[in-house]
Formats: sequence, C-alpha cells, structure tokens
Amino acid sequence: MSWSLVLSVLAWAGTVSYLLAYLLVSRRTILPTGYVYQGMNLFGAVTLSAYSIQQRTWPALALNAAWALIGVHAVYSERRRLAMSQ
Repeated sequence: MSWSLVLSVLAWAGTVSYLLAYLLVSRRTILPTGYVYQGMNLFGAVTLSAYSIQQRTWPALALNAAWALIGVHAVYSERRRLAMSQ
C-alpha cells in the first residue's frame, strides 16, 4: 500500500470525524467542551493537515493546522480547569 493511499484514507476518515463531531454537537449528543468533540476535531485536523502537505494545498493546511492548535489549546485549558477545581 502506498503512502499516498494511506494519507488519502486517513484524510477521508478525518473528514468524517469533523462532520460527525459537528453533527453530534448540533444534536446535543456530546458537549463542545468535552474530550470526545475535541478529540474528533484534532483527529480531523491532523489527518487533513498531513494530506494537505502531501497535496501541497497550503490554504487547507493553514486552516487545519489552526484548527489543530485551537483543539490542543481547548484540551489543555479543560485539563487545567479540571485540575484547578479539585
């Protein structure tokens, strides 16, 4: 299996993860501040960033890298908030 195919499959999985996260939050099945939502977004951001690098689609890379940084910040902030409340 080629690296290109692996990245393509991961990019599709990341796309589904993004969309499913949005659907679940919109239906109030998961919380937007929860680890599930943030994890799904991080997975999508990382996989689509890798694919964007391979495809040399720089605007998509900028968007997904920013999305990943926001997700990392959200997870860090939530962990910090929980640690301070204990």
